[in-house]
Amino acid sequence: MANEQNLIKFTSEQNREEASKNGKKGGVASGAARRQKGAARRFLKEILAYKPEMTVALAKSLKGIGGNPEDGSFTTEKLMMVAMIQKGMKGDTQATKLVLEMLGEDAKTIMEEKRLKVQKEAVEAIRNSDGFMDAMAGIAEEVFTDGGDTPDTIEDSE
Repeated sequence: MANEQNLIKFTSEQNREEASKNGKKGGVASGAARRQKGAARRFLKEILAYKPEMTVALAKSLKGIGGNPEDGSFTTEKLMMVAMIQKGMKGDTQATKLVLEMLGEDAKTIMEEKRLKVQKEAVEAIRNSDGFMDAMAGIAEEVFTDGGDTPDTIEDSE
């Protein structure tokens, strides 16, 4: 991460070529960091897709919530979700909150969906308002007949 100790600021003592060279070094380092983070994300996805060996304890746990451990569909990701659900069932509010967020049923997501729905309905109402926008366009053409940015009726009264 950048901090004041490792930043080389552009000064009048530094010529354009040096500044460009230092900028290039920063760009190369940034690209390397992005590639490393991308590789870590890909590795994590591989781990989450892995199907671990079904142990007796794991099979018992899955059966306890109605799962079928013999169907072979349980990946690491699904097992992690099972663990979160079990924690939520035991009263862990953070686990419950995380499960609801993953489902899109948390309060924040629901409120955002409602806000977007209201906005969409408002836009549709304006579009389907029995020619209101057409009428407003006609009035605007009449008021701004000279093509200026102020109404002619105000300009004429001065």
